[in-house]
Amino acid sequence: MQKNGRPESERELVDAVAIAESSKGKDDVAVAEALTRLSNYYSARLLYDRAVAPLQRALSIFEMKLGNEHARTASAMSDLGEAYRYAGNYNRAESLLKRALQVRQKLLSETHLDTAETIYRLGSLYDDALKYEQAEEFYMKTLTIYEARSDRPHLQVLVQQDLGRLYITMEQYKKAELFLKSARGALPNASVSGAVCDLGLACLYIHTDELDRADDFLNQSLFYFGEAFGSDSVIVSIVRIISGSLSAKRGNFDDARRCLMIGLNLSDLEKELLSFENQHTAALMHALASVCFLQGHYQVSDMLLQRTLSVHEKIFGAQHPKTVMVKLDLAYVYLLMGQVGKAEPQLKTVLPVLENALGADHKEMCLAYCEMAMLLRIMGNYKRAHELAGKALSIAKLKHKANHVNVAVCEREIALLYEATGEYSKAESMMKSVLDSLIARCGQANPEVIFTRGQLGQLYLQNGQYRAAEPLMRSALEAAAQIYGPNHPSVAFYAISLAELFWLLEDYRQTQRLLKRAADISQNVHGLDSLTTAQAQLQLGWLQTRNRNHKQAERLINEATIIMEKKLGKNHPLMGTAHCAMAEVFAQTGRSKEADRLLRMALELFEKQLGMEHPLIAKPLTQLGQSNKCAGRIREAEADWTRALKILEKTVSTEHLLKASICNNLGELYGETGRYELAETMIMSSLSTREKVLGADHSTTAESLTTLGELYRNMSRLIDSEKYLKRASDIRKKQLTKR
Repeated sequence: MQKNGRPESERELVDAVAIAESSKGKDDVAVAEALTRLSNYYSARLLYDRAVAPLQRALSIFEMKLGNEHARTASAMSDLGEAYRYAGNYNRAESLLKRALQVRQKLLSETHLDTAETIYRLGSLYDDALKYEQAEEFYMKTLTIYEARSDRPHLQVLVQQDLGRLYITMEQYKKAELFLKSARGALPNASVSGAVCDLGLACLYIHTDELDRADDFLNQSLFYFGEAFGSDSVIVSIVRIISGSLSAKRGNFDDARRCLMIGLNLSDLEKELLSFENQHTAALMHALASVCFLQGHYQVSDMLLQRTLSVHEKIFGAQHPKTVMVKLDLAYVYLLMGQVGKAEPQLKTVLPVLENALGADHKEMCLAYCEMAMLLRIMGNYKRAHELAGKALSIAKLKHKANHVNVAVCEREIALLYEATGEYSKAESMMKSVLDSLIARCGQANPEVIFTRGQLGQLYLQNGQYRAAEPLMRSALEAAAQIYGPNHPSVAFYAISLAELFWLLEDYRQTQRLLKRAADISQNVHGLDSLTTAQAQLQLGWLQTRNRNHKQAERLINEATIIMEKKLGKNHPLMGTAHCAMAEVFAQTGRSKEADRLLRMALELFEKQLGMEHPLIAKPLTQLGQSNKCAGRIREAEADWTRALKILEKTVSTEHLLKASICNNLGELYGETGRYELAETMIMSSLSTREKVLGADHSTTAESLTTLGELYRNMSRLIDSEKYLKRASDIRKKQLTKR
């Protein structure tokens, strides 16, 4: 719309409507045409919510004056349907576009350009609504019409590009490449349309991990778009954002963020356009949030996602799939920040809305179910988590190829659930399979590979397979520090896991160093009251207890317990672990009644939440046995240790150190009560495990040697007694020399 060689302003278009109303009457066709021009003005500026009202009134006038089956009425229906699509009102858009299509097919023909336009708009609508099969059907119908005509080659190319993009989303990459290359071949090299195809091919090759080819096409599109529109244009910004995504996929997160920040550095005119709250602005913020998240800047990512969510809610509404997908991303950020209380309401609103909008077996439901399963696992609701993780895996296998990352992610979540419920053999088998699949698909430096390697190491640790655990956990820690930087939250996560291993192996210097590193990172990234900080503090509390720094230990464990109770509630299994830690402090400082109370709370909590034979139950039982023995309650002590040993024999490896500790305790008890043969068997089992896992000169090995030496002394086997007691003494002398 030009006036004196320049575009008409909003004021002029509003005045034109008023003039038409004044001269022709409010219900004249001229008024409807003026309203249509005003609506087009808003649409051109991405103000789709403001474009709807003028078109609604225009359509009402056309229907009144021209009838429902007039060509101009059909055109207004189609335009209003398109406006509703952009505004996110898909149901209303579909109804109008279908009505327009019926009229145009009746008045014109099946192959008329106006008919094709409406079919194409229906394809775009289904594309936006994530109904990919229907989108494919209508795009293909449109393409068939355009291919039959020789006068509109540019329209044929446009639909081929859309089909290429759609097939990328549907993961039908060969079809995507076919249509994009066909479109590219019909266009001159130095053209904007050619650059659009180059961009599509770049996105395709990013998805297929052909990153060098993706780089080539990105650079081509960036050059041609820059030549045509200038380096500060919106389209150049979008290409830079995609380039940032490519850098992130390669693990170069600093370059990714730089690309995105340049991408958001728009010219003054475009900044003015982006000051409006529209879906394109939201897309830019969403992309930047993703890269900030990968860099570990969770708070920045949270802020950007909140802004994106606000825009989506205003444009599309709170129940729209696009809005809900942002909530899903927010929930994931909160989970990694340890803010379970914030994540839970987001995820609870996500599932029913997505199920209603997309259907329970839509591919987008895969990650929604998987993330909800993760939340429930963290919260300790393992049964429901298993159900949702199983749903997610079924969808992933149905919608993706067998080696797809989403299949591996869902299988990993199920493996983590097996680990949480003490089914270590099932967990190990599945986790190893996931790791092999991810390495084959993504390479060694991929974030998913690093995370899975760390989780497999943690599983080996829980199962007592310490030699297998250490290289995996070290590798995960070193790779995370190299790829993400030394202060990334994932580095804290892996440092805590490795510290737990060194704690069990009684390398307390390494333990303290790693826990201090983890605590510093976590406090800087998440703040003082995050779950990661609490876990580091809890481990430090155990360490201070071992070093007899009881005041410091009690403070650290108490602070960690307060955070965990606030984040997870009183009945979460982690609370049982905290009770056991504090009970050890109380036991060493003469507060045996308080220690017993906490241990019984932990035991009851584990039994209720995890079942009667979960490996974690062995920990409070072992401590209770020690307390009962110290108090002279020999039968109770024996019952506690016997039950703990039976649980561990069913669930963990033969080299688990807690089993060795319990065997040593039972051996000592059997010896004191005259059951020498049983005592010798138990103590020899403990000694064998400790020598194998910790080494022949370890202080804990010396404990078993001492117990065995004292047993032989009571049995009057003095030569054997002297031999084992001397070995124990020699080890302690070496340990003192080292210190």
